[in-house]
Amino acid sequence: MIDTHSHLFSEDFDNDINEVLQNAFDSGIKMILMPAIEPKTFDKVLKTAELDHRLYCSMGVHPHNSQEYNQEVEEMIISNLANPKVKAIGEIGLDYYYDFAPKDIQKEVFIQQIRLAKKFNYPIIVHNRESDIDLMQILRQEQSEKLTGVLHCFSGDTQMMQEAIEMGFNVSFTGNITFKKADDIREVVKNTPIEHIMLETDAPYMAPVPMRGKRNEPKYLIKVAEKIAEIKSLNINEVIKMTSNNAKKLFNLLSLTLFFVFTFLLTNSQLVYSQNEDTLDEEIIDEGNPYPKLFGIGFTAGLNTIVDTYLPEGQDISYDGLFTMGGSITSYPLDFLFLQATYLSWKNNKPYEDSKQFEKYLDPEKGQLYEFSFGLTPNPHSKMNFFVLSGISYYQRDYTQYDWITNTAGTKLYLKDNKIGILAGLGFIANIPIQGAGVFTINAEWRLNFLTEHTLLPVNPRLAPTDPNYTKETEFSTFFSIPRATILWYPPFSEWF
Repeated sequence: MIDTHSHLFSEDFDNDINEVLQNAFDSGIKMILMPAIEPKTFDKVLKTAELDHRLYCSMGVHPHNSQEYNQEVEEMIISNLANPKVKAIGEIGLDYYYDFAPKDIQKEVFIQQIRLAKKFNYPIIVHNRESDIDLMQILRQEQSEKLTGVLHCFSGDTQMMQEAIEMGFNVSFTGNITFKKADDIREVVKNTPIEHIMLETDAPYMAPVPMRGKRNEPKYLIKVAEKIAEIKSLNINEVIKMTSNNAKKLFNLLSLTLFFVFTFLLTNSQLVYSQNEDTLDEEIIDEGNPYPKLFGIGFTAGLNTIVDTYLPEGQDISYDGLFTMGGSITSYPLDFLFLQATYLSWKNNKPYEDSKQFEKYLDPEKGQLYEFSFGLTPNPHSKMNFFVLSGISYYQRDYTQYDWITNTAGTKLYLKDNKIGILAGLGFIANIPIQGAGVFTINAEWRLNFLTEHTLLPVNPRLAPTDPNYTKETEFSTFFSIPRATILWYPPFSEWF
């Protein structure tokens, strides 16, 4: 689970923040995002975010504090955007319930911060209380392809929710959906597509039933997830998975996780290098690279996650944990530079697993990926080489179905999807030299593949042929996330020839 809105920097948590965090992580919380509220606590927000690698934050001025917004505060927000912990502009918006700031100032500051988010390409976290009309008018006015975000602690009606989603926003729900007199908001939850819902606690406020009236904490987020699952008649695991994916995509949390992993690995690589530099330097001077790798061949296996984004609705459908295997050929023309060609293949039964009736006319999808990449290693002479890579890929996906378009039972309809993509990744290599046999390496890495073209099919392969929308032309974009391991063998050509 991901708690997308929790004020852990509040003084309510000053005496037991470490215990609160431990309880949160023990309850299944994977990440927590803390929206700032006022300039005087910006430093405290950032300091709290540094307590754990699973904590993130956003920078912004709440409507209650909009009279504090000025050029100096704006420069503070901009400077803090350079911190990789900061993932959004927020909490910003309008609040007409309290009279803490004049409405015209609230609207002006809200617009200024929206434009800041668009300028620096950050999502916004929107606060709204009894200001639906003005808030939606401003969002419509400022909407562009760069403006994304979430309407937190959503309290509007279904029409407002639908308009927000059409503009590219998500909505998040908190403990108020568990309250006894909350039938209206539960109806909104029921009508909201799970692909646009995120979870939040708004701690220390809005504690869910049966903790209502007590201090709210991230560990209570499960109560919100359970209520959404009940309202929408979904499995709790599906709610957790989809809402987490929505949060990762909106706040770009995956890239930050990879950043910390890479930083950790690179730091440890430098430690290994420094601890052995006295003896290693002599080896390099006398014998050159202690791990010569001219040409290698090996086996690759991983778990592929495919995410299809259907257009124009923008609905994401993901298929996780597809076992993927293939082979790799690698060459090092220079110590610090390698070239690699990789072939991977997989089968995807997941679109059809939930419905036995699909088995009579749908075959598993088959996917093949050809990758051509180059990588750089900052420390090629150490036993552990850490690297980044990039390149291009060629993807082929095959669909096979009975041809229900012509109502010809038993006749197969073959659909192929061939596309070019770009890839990026990072990882580490463990070198294992064996006397007389060359060098074996174990590579562990994570690659992302983004297709550069949209797929356009004459039918929707995600639907049964009996569905009226089956013959509707379908367009979608695709990317893959593939953590993988590769074992490579580099023969000792210098000894053989």
